[in-house]
Amino acid sequence: MRESFESQYGTTFQLFKKLTLEGNLYEYLSKKYSERTGKTLSRDEIKQMLIGVFFDKSSEERKYSYVLESTVKDCLPGLIEFCDSFKTTDEYNKFALILQNIESTTILRMACKNIAQKYPNMPLFTVHDSVATTEDFAPILGPLIASEIELVVGFKPTIKEEPWF
Repeated sequence: MRESFESQYGTTFQLFKKLTLEGNLYEYLSKKYSERTGKTLSRDEIKQMLIGVFFDKSSEERKYSYVLESTVKDCLPGLIEFCDSFKTTDEYNKFALILQNIESTTILRMACKNIAQKYPNMPLFTVHDSVATTEDFAPILGPLIASEIELVVGFKPTIKEEPWF
């Protein structure tokens, strides 16, 4: 990671972080793709292709490319190369595993653990990328999760509350 020319303080990383935190990454890439090609892609198409670019085999190992790939390379230079730097021929899923480990450590081992210690009566249920609780605790869970994540990663994530009933 240290050999990557795009550090966390570089312009690409800062733009990627800003777009991600604002929830505008897919819209940004959709606009840039449309400007470059005159064609449009839906938000879901952009999301699926970006997931492919990030977590599929490295661009050198694949016999195909994603329609969005050249737009990402031009608008966020170094990002694909950064993701690919974690992948090997035998372990192309290494980048995904690293991110899953970071997420589970941050959410389960740190944030949920701290919340459970502060609010021992609050039921906590994790499902994929969500943390759920009962209606009584719902108003405080979102801000708690956000502040716990901020303590670990250094910036406050956007938390979206969704009722499950």
